[in-house]
Amino acid sequence: MRTETGPEGRRESLFAVASLLAAVAIWGTFFPLVAVLLRTWDPLPSAAARLVCGAVVLVVMVLLRQGWRMLAAPLPWRRVLILSFFGIAVFNLATTWGVAYSGPISASIVATAGPVVAAFMQRVMYGTRLRREILVASLLAVAGGVCVAFAHGDGPAEFRGGEILILCASTSWLWYSMKIQDWFPGESQGAVTAVTYVVGAIGVTLLAASLSVLGISPDRVDLSAPSLLLLLVIGVSSTAMAVTFWLYGVARLGITVAAVYGNMVPLVTVLCSAVVGIAPRPLELLGGAIVIAGVVLVQVRARTRA
Repeated sequence: MRTETGPEGRRESLFAVASLLAAVAIWGTFFPLVAVLLRTWDPLPSAAARLVCGAVVLVVMVLLRQGWRMLAAPLPWRRVLILSFFGIAVFNLATTWGVAYSGPISASIVATAGPVVAAFMQRVMYGTRLRREILVASLLAVAGGVCVAFAHGDGPAEFRGGEILILCASTSWLWYSMKIQDWFPGESQGAVTAVTYVVGAIGVTLLAASLSVLGISPDRVDLSAPSLLLLLVIGVSSTAMAVTFWLYGVARLGITVAAVYGNMVPLVTVLCSAVVGIAPRPLELLGGAIVIAGVVLVQVRARTRA
């Protein structure tokens, strides 16, 4: 994590916050859009196609900004393969199946465990002392998530088991976000991200094709223009742009703070779900407000420390 003081450091922190908010805004649309896509696509081929779209966009972005040499630079491939498997393939597959077997709102709610998971991982992996405001914000995030979960009156909103996969996906992504900083400190984050996404996309595509040929996994796809456009939008925005914004924020503010900002995703998801016909409930709005309170607390404390 980069830390700078003075006007330049404050300016960089503001850019980092803006990047995290941009990632949150994009990822908030991800859950309802994937739920719509899965009406006509099976989870495995949709995950493969989405990864391919994202990988292509990330490669193009690196080529335009840094040139071919950055992608061709030698990398420790053992670490690249580990990141590609656990951080890209597992994350995307678990997220897709999680949404398929839960729902857009309940799936985004489970992601509010992110700060608690991130804080625990930081403590175990690095021995990082937890700041008081992070702990309070994490508790607020859980409280907000509980409010949204019970918004339907008869129990947790749409709980059908996929939420466990979403929690696994969240843990996988937080681990990836930390390790890409640790393992490639002197490398271009954009280039490393692009390479891991390419490797992950190849792996998931080969898996989907193999299981389809063997008849083990369903391979329903929809090649109509509206469906392909939706797939392209999800791949470009959530898989490429949001990842770039997120990793920029993590590199400058740290994974625990970034995870707290990530708790605003359910609020955006609720609003976007309303657009596609899933109306928000009062408790869902209350839960979103509680989560935002935690984000504001972290930001105010950060400004006080600066």
